[in-house]
Amino acid sequence: MTISIAQLMDTPNSVYSIPGIHARLNSKLKDSNSSNAEIASLIEKDPGLSMVVLKIVNSAIYGFMHTISTITQAVTILGRNELSVLLLSTGIINLFQKLAIRNEQLNAHWQHSLLCGLIAKNLSVGSSLSGDSSNLFMAGLLHDMGKPVIWHKLPEQSELIYSGTRVADSLEHELSHLGFTHAEVGYELMKLWHLPESLQATALWHHVPERAKTYEDWCRLIYFANRLASLEASESIDSVLTEPCYIAGLEFTNDIFNDARAQGKAMVTDMARIYLS
Repeated sequence: MTISIAQLMDTPNSVYSIPGIHARLNSKLKDSNSSNAEIASLIEKDPGLSMVVLKIVNSAIYGFMHTISTITQAVTILGRNELSVLLLSTGIINLFQKLAIRNEQLNAHWQHSLLCGLIAKNLSVGSSLSGDSSNLFMAGLLHDMGKPVIWHKLPEQSELIYSGTRVADSLEHELSHLGFTHAEVGYELMKLWHLPESLQATALWHHVPERAKTYEDWCRLIYFANRLASLEASESIDSVLTEPCYIAGLEFTNDIFNDARAQGKAMVTDMARIYLS
């Protein structure tokens, strides 16, 4: 059966729609007239979301010296951009956790995606992209979002495409069986959600950053973060960087790659436990 991306995304009951509370929060966060108290009050109406926010803000990824005990504190300390990233990531993960996808498959996806996001955030340090580190975390988290859509809508084809397939070969297999790739599906999903063009670009070009016409440095950084997050135990980091590489004014070396990956791996288990609990 041949299916188009449009048909793949055409689902009843807005299956791929971000929950309403996240849309309302995003609107509040963008509204300069809304107060932190209003934003905190809206978050507090969802006990589950409140618990996740407090767990994440008190995790090692932020490293605050004192415990953040209230949502109002979290809103004030994090700032709106950081909070927007945290809430969006929580909403998207919760959305896909409800779909009919094998738990082990989906959990492995989130482990990889969270690691990719953490590595991307770490790689941005020292570059001209350091001010966008939280958004680069989001770009890493969402880079493979097309895959769960394919798994959900086309479970039988997915077994043929992904069973035993190396990451490097996945695009070729997808094109062969479907006529499109998970990167293209992810790009359409980002557009459906009205997410920033930076996230659309990294979703579309994270395997072939040289083809990006916008956000080239973002796409290259997510490409390397994905490569590092996908390394098998038998593979060396030397295989990722084979020639001098400059991104956003910073020369990347194997030492930088190794440190970014090691720091990400040290955090990813706790992050996954928080997000997926």
